[in-house]
Amino acid sequence: MQPEHDFAAGLSDPAARAKSINFIDYPLSIHTSSFYLLILMTNLGKRYTMLFMKLSGQAKKITPKVLIIGIITIVIIGFVFVRWQGAASCTSIEKYDVLKGQCYFECDSDQQCQKLSKRVDAELNQNFAQSQTKTAPKKPAPVPTLSHGDLYNSTSTGSETKGTIYTVNPHGLQPAPTIEHQNLWQLVNKLIGRDVAQQRLLSFEVFDDANNDTAAAVWRSDNPAKWHMSVNQAFASQDKKDLIRTVIHEYGHILTLSDNQVGEVQGACPRLQLSEGCASGSSYINSYYGRFWKNYDLTAGQAGELSQSDAASLYANEPQAFVSEYASTNIAEDVAESFADFVVKAKPTGSAIKDQKMRFFYNYPELVVLRERMRSAAATVVL
Repeated sequence: MQPEHDFAAGLSDPAARAKSINFIDYPLSIHTSSFYLLILMTNLGKRYTMLFMKLSGQAKKITPKVLIIGIITIVIIGFVFVRWQGAASCTSIEKYDVLKGQCYFECDSDQQCQKLSKRVDAELNQNFAQSQTKTAPKKPAPVPTLSHGDLYNSTSTGSETKGTIYTVNPHGLQPAPTIEHQNLWQLVNKLIGRDVAQQRLLSFEVFDDANNDTAAAVWRSDNPAKWHMSVNQAFASQDKKDLIRTVIHEYGHILTLSDNQVGEVQGACPRLQLSEGCASGSSYINSYYGRFWKNYDLTAGQAGELSQSDAASLYANEPQAFVSEYASTNIAEDVAESFADFVVKAKPTGSAIKDQKMRFFYNYPELVVLRERMRSAAATVVL
């Protein structure tokens, strides 16, 4: 089963790490956009040099030498800008090759590169050791999808957080976001993939509320293939690790509950039935249910919709079966929480059920590739 995108390998392979760079952050990869930027800077250099000379009354004194100097100056400025943008996609112990558009480890042998790679991996595990998912316990009910071209608002998304709501389109966000909101959108794109963000998200909301414990949330629209997302800007500065972990958790929902995993109920569901629909036989969540939740002596319906008291009782009786207390809420949250730990933490070796749940995802090669790419993206933010 293939995930929504096919990312390059990340931290575990230094050679592949050089390839897993910022093609997510920008519409074009850096090395491709550099070519267009060079052309643009050349034209701008010519235009601004002539404009400057004209304004300074030197228009008649423009010589090929002066023009070339002006063009070179603008091109150098553009080159420095591209280098700065690309370097932002590297971890603190990596270098950036602006010509190739690659982050790389500066090492003299494969052994040294592997050592540096393991260092990044260990630092990333340590950074997220105490991170927590901060999401809304209750999500808005599905609201009818708008017609193409219409813009979403709180009524058409069902959101009650009173933030700024943007409509996601193939070119980004509409209306044009502020710099702060664009940075959050780029963070989400970096973590879950620009293709997934554009294909799966209908709207992107940014709210700023330090008194709200929710860092991010997603909820399905009435179209099972499409979702809405909200992000709390307050976490961008004070609890960025919790924000990143929560975005990964929320992506776990998109990954396991979208239409290619959970379909509409047509008659009786012979497998796991959730509020989102009937899990397909080959879905991640149906396999997860068969491996772990059948043992809890719950019906498939109960597994999907536990009451608060039942969830608390389940966690109290088996605390070693869940990576967090929130994971015992229901199977969907358990999958998303275990998926988040799978991404941000080292592979566990213990025999506890919560460790087995994290190792569950290693059974899917496509998810291991996804993990590496998401960790690589997260490392560029926190390291």
